[in-house]
Amino acid sequence: MARQWTSRGVGAALRRNCLARLDVERERLFDAFAKLGPARAETRVAGRLAGLPPIPALEQRLFDLWIAHITEPMRARSDDLIEHARALIQLTRSVLVTQRETDLDIRDSFEDDDFIKRKMTILVSGMCNCEMSNLIVWSGLRKLGHLAYFFETGLADQVGGSHLLLYAFDRQGSAFVDAWSDVPCFHLSDFVPELPSPRARYLASRFANRPPPGVPDRSALGHLGLHTHGLYPADAIRAGVIRPSPDDDEHPPASAALACVNEAVPTPAAAIWADYVALRRQHLEGQLEQPARAYEQFAARDGLSSNLKAVVAALAKRQTPPSQPA
Repeated sequence: MARQWTSRGVGAALRRNCLARLDVERERLFDAFAKLGPARAETRVAGRLAGLPPIPALEQRLFDLWIAHITEPMRARSDDLIEHARALIQLTRSVLVTQRETDLDIRDSFEDDDFIKRKMTILVSGMCNCEMSNLIVWSGLRKLGHLAYFFETGLADQVGGSHLLLYAFDRQGSAFVDAWSDVPCFHLSDFVPELPSPRARYLASRFANRPPPGVPDRSALGHLGLHTHGLYPADAIRAGVIRPSPDDDEHPPASAALACVNEAVPTPAAAIWADYVALRRQHLEGQLEQPARAYEQFAARDGLSSNLKAVVAALAKRQTPPSQPA
């Protein structure tokens, strides 16, 4: 008897075919970045993000494909906002280290040095600050269909600067989400920031005034602080505002990425940087069986700059994170 295809079966088959095509494209663009990225990773780790011109369509398209790749298993397991947020934070913390782990002076900003056009350079470098940490989580949550917004803390003069984290909510409640601090999710009672659209404000008025299940209130985390755990004071959060998504955050088609690859001119770099980009690609693609050991072995090599050695050593430690306080 001939097999009867249901609309659900046809839809699933089409999705599988689409994902397979995107996998092929992602591999092709990663191959291109492996040739163009080593010199950019070198200047990035040296603290000169703008040392070479961006390759924007390639970097933005490849970043989008990577986000689609990492979120697909999460989509299959659950549709829960907080579960997704914690999974994205765990992944982000495993593939990136910040100034909190390295003591390197990382001053990335959405407004500086074509940050958004250099997404893969920053990601492959392995080092970032709160902007990139939470850009990954924001991109993943939006890809998974959640309401998530960038949020900038206030009282900068009193706490030594502002901090970028995320505000997200659904029917279960609202939470601040932060891949940079040691506290992945928390709720702040009696506070809902001014959201950018009437629909979002309406939904928040109905659902955002309670913590989602399993998410602590900020008042229960009084023993954790900014300098010990990267957790900003409640007053600084209440004085903060929703921040617009970054300018120039484009999502170019495959044709634009390929044109960008064809126009780009590789810049020579020492072999150690090509090896580092290859290691980072394996990690980002989930192909390292023992990531900590791989980074430890790389850190033991000769020829690493002091900054690269610090990043790689911190990445090795990052693979076995301490227990989370929330």
